[in-house]
Amino acid sequence: MEKFSTKDIQEQLTSIGLTEYEVKVYLQLIKTDKIGATNLAKSASVSRGRIYDVLDNLIIKGFCKILPGATKSYKAVAPEVAIDNTINEMKKEMLLKEMSLLETSKSLQNVFDSTNENDSPAEHVQILTSQSAIKERIKQLQFECQSVLRVFVKEPIIMDNSQKDFDDRRNDQIKKNLKMKQIYEYNEIRYKEYANSIFKIRKTGADYDVRVSMKLPLKLAIYDGNHALFTLNRERTSKKNYSMMSVSYNYLTLAMIELFEFYWDLAVPLEEFIKSYPIEN
Repeated sequence: MEKFSTKDIQEQLTSIGLTEYEVKVYLQLIKTDKIGATNLAKSASVSRGRIYDVLDNLIIKGFCKILPGATKSYKAVAPEVAIDNTINEMKKEMLLKEMSLLETSKSLQNVFDSTNENDSPAEHVQILTSQSAIKERIKQLQFECQSVLRVFVKEPIIMDNSQKDFDDRRNDQIKKNLKMKQIYEYNEIRYKEYANSIFKIRKTGADYDVRVSMKLPLKLAIYDGNHALFTLNRERTSKKNYSMMSVSYNYLTLAMIELFEFYWDLAVPLEEFIKSYPIEN
């Protein structure tokens, strides 16, 4: 059973809406069957002038109750009950906020659409001709991606950043629970290194679903269903003189997703591919 320090418990209770004094009083309450306000103030190190306000707030929040009798005494509501009720209230509140935000989003989108209804399609297409511009666009789109990143991994590898840049992208992927779908074009020299790197990355918690193809038509990355980035040049083995097209929110983006899924269905899962092309010698 996992153990928590008093500090951890205090932080958890504070995170669900209890004040510092309410936490101190509640932690004393759960240690006693019933207790009067004066004794409770003393044991919890809370002033007598403040204890009644604290108890009233705990009652309102569902963490404390008054016991009937000639002398008023207080008792803690069972933690499982109190915290479960609080979580349910938080969920209700979050649902209401979500519904309100969705309505706000629709209203704002209507204003945006009316303002931008005459946008030129060219505004959603960008040609990148320098390596620095391509790398910056890749970084930007990777950090904006929230759900699924689809990639054709094909030589030459453009992103040759530092280990810190790589770690930052991987940590961002894990934090967002980003799904990585990669199709790797088989390269006899780099295959073992690539496969081992995938297994290493998976151990960190990153969600990588990888398949292998003997041939891919181009270099391609698709960020959610919104943006696609792909090479324009014919096949090269050098990073130099590469140009890429970035497209956003148009039919070409959707067509690229269909292209990816077509090759995905044909490709072989990495674990199965290894049976025919072992990485251990």
